[in-house]
Amino acid sequence: SVMPTRDAEIELAIYDISGKLVYKHKAIAYAYLRNLDIFNIPSSRLGSGIYLAVIKGGDQTKSLRFGIEK
Repeated sequence: SVMPTRDAEIELAIYDISGKLVYKHKAIAYAYLRNLDIFNIPSSRLGSGIYLAVIKGGDQTKSLRFGIEK
């Protein structure tokens, strides 16, 4: 979920462990809402492995590492 303090354009980019961009999407996140469904990550197209998600909105950037096991 993404919960900004004001309406903002949010960009999500997902990279595989080698640094290759595998998914990128922009969406509008609305203030004080959880915005659970603004990104539809195509997990069926991602193979097993470690990935890095980078979320940018306004002047902030957050990153999250996650893994997929199939």
